[in-house]
Formats: sequence, structure tokens, C-alpha cells
Amino acid sequence: MSNAKEIAQRLLAAHASATPIEPVRTELKGVEAAYAVQRETVSHWMAQGRRVAGHKIGLTSKVIQQQLGVDEPDFGVLFSDMVLTDGAAVSRSAVMQPRIEGEIAFVLKSDLKGDKISAEQVIAA
Repeated sequence: MSNAKEIAQRLLAAHASATPIEPVRTELKGVEAAYAVQRETVSHWMAQGRRVAGHKIGLTSKVIQQQLGVDEPDFGVLFSDMVLTDGAAVSRSAVMQPRIEGEIAFVLKSDLKGDKISAEQVIAA
């Protein structure tokens, strides 16, 4: 079993049992390894019937990137069950470690495709 699969299984088990685990960052050798874990968990969730609602970009602030020792933003998947309407209540039992973080969301009129997407393509979408 690959390291990505094993780490993904531990993260999924932690989610299922609502039991936090130690951070896995020291087990990952670079950004690609982290995205491999993400791909494993996304594949699992999609096989379980979750539907992708969109994608997120994180670590967009240069200050935060420097603080965390990275040099580029990261990205992830948002599932439809993660989308809440304005004013929705979140049950404390729905999360292990409640936090609040302001986010800005954009609904695009067309999909973005390709490995290297320019700022102009994002604006046009």
C-alpha cells in the first residue's frame, strides 16, 4: 500500500470516528505527496456518492505562505454537502475542532481547464 493510501485511510478513519489524529505533514515528502493523499480521499468520497460542488484555493496571502513555509497557494475540492446557505447553523457535533474563517467565493460562468491557467482566463470565466 502506498504512503498516500495509508495516510488517506487514517484521515478517513479519523473523520468517520470523529477522533482527531496527529498532523500528517511530517510524513509527506513535498506538495505532490500531499496532493496524492488528497486525490485518494476525494476518490473515496466520490465513490461514497458525494458530489463535487467546486474547488477552493488557499494560502493566497504571501504572508501566510511565508509563515507556513510554502511558496504557492494550495487547492482543494468542495463537496455539495459543504455548501451552506447564508445564515445556516452548523452543529458543533458536525466538526471536530470548530473554527471560523472568512472566505470569499466566486461562481464562475464557465469551467477552468488546463495545467497552467492565467489570471486572464480566471477573470474571463
